Amino acid sequence: MTSSSKTRGAMAAVRKDIRSRFRIGLYPLLLLSLLVASIILFWPQNDVPSTAYDDTRYGQTDFTPPPTNTVEINSVEDVAPPIPQAYDKNVLIRRGDTLSGLLLAQNIQTQDISALLSIPLVKRTLAHISPGQSVNIHVNADQELTDLTYNLSPTQTLSVTRLDDNFDAKLTKKTPQVMPTIAAGVIGSTFYEAGVAQHLPQKIILDATRIFASKVNFKRGLKPGDHFKVIYESSYVQNKLVSTGNILAMEIANDGKTYTLIRHTDSNGVSRYYPADPNALHNAVPAQNTFLRAPVHYTRVSSSFSLHRMHPLLSFVRPHYGVDLAAPRGTPVIAPANGVVAVAGQEHGYGNLIIINHGHGITTRYGHLNSFASNLHAGSVVKQGQVIAYVGSTGLATAPHLHYEYRINNVPQNPLTVKLPREANPVSATEQKQFSREVANYLAQLHGTPLTVVAYAPGLPQNKDNSVDA
Repeated sequence: MTSSSKTRGAMAAVRKDIRSRFRIGLYPLLLLSLLVASIILFWPQNDVPSTAYDDTRYGQTDFTPPPTNTVEINSVEDVAPPIPQAYDKNVLIRRGDTLSGLLLAQNIQTQDISALLSIPLVKRTLAHISPGQSVNIHVNADQELTDLTYNLSPTQTLSVTRLDDNFDAKLTKKTPQVMPTIAAGVIGSTFYEAGVAQHLPQKIILDATRIFASKVNFKRGLKPGDHFKVIYESSYVQNKLVSTGNILAMEIANDGKTYTLIRHTDSNGVSRYYPADPNALHNAVPAQNTFLRAPVHYTRVSSSFSLHRMHPLLSFVRPHYGVDLAAPRGTPVIAPANGVVAVAGQEHGYGNLIIINHGHGITTRYGHLNSFASNLHAGSVVKQGQVIAYVGSTGLATAPHLHYEYRINNVPQNPLTVKLPREANPVSATEQKQFSREVANYLAQLHGTPLTVVAYAPGLPQNKDNSVDA
């Protein structure tokens, strides 16, 4: 190829490259031009014509600005402060709150708070306010606290009223209405579950196992299809259940036999339970256990009484002077009989320990407790059925359970087999007629109650399931 041919080919390639670059550069320019034209064409215009402005150079127009409701303020003094208003407020108590903190948060004057807390009754009753409850306050137009109320319980209310520069505090009490409550149920697996299903309070369930302990084996003796009927005391304030009292009458059908006990209070004010057979009282003396066989509702015996037990943690033979009753952590432990607390504290392998002296040389021990009942201490007097502590696993324990000991003159006995003391308390001859009337009245109510009735108080407004609001 000659040099001239090469030169022409190179120039043609250059021209082709220039045309290609021109085309590539032309497209963005065209797109930019279209974008600018679109903006100019579609840009929103002001609806108000320029002639709407009052400009003396172009003459007066017909445009009049719309009126406004604004008021010209010449100074800060023209703005009137809001007039203080009296108000009532219900202040919810949260965890960690104190009375002074609550009132300060409501802008109550500090001198009012100091005067309030200087009252002994207020200081004593409101030292520990409960989360979830509320304090009602009234503030007057001068922003002074005039009234404060706090419900200590369903039956007690603290009321504070302003008297000039001081406060007057008083505690008012509401008298509850005590009414009999009726419940009945068929036992499927355990009496406890059947009772809960029929809305029986835990106190009534524990009391029932106590008063029928000598007649019914609640742990292994009850069978599916057995049933119970019970009448017990309940206290109401404005149709609201506030507390549960004693069992008045109860019937338990177990394995083809029916056991009925009636509560009778003698002229000395002593109450006991007797069989519902007035005729038998002439020839037989009703007796009742002064001791419960077990002080806790347990699921199984995890370790028996033995003088030659291999300790599960220490791995050597060591006497086991009690029985281990397995139960969930927090299960209530009750006193099996009346007595006085001798020990309530920690003691080596027992962990948290309670020892009760029942008199006549009998003492009982309760080990591995999670916690003690409120206000229980050495010297406390306890009654049969009273909650004294809660199941735990403190000390040398592998799982939650109650270690329970029964000792006579400090000699350990098997709590599940030892012969329990009994007492005889016949109905006196002078009270036989009264007791017979009580029996007839309670039996008529029990026999007229269906087998499945959710706990309710006749005479009070009932829910759809026949229960009263608890």
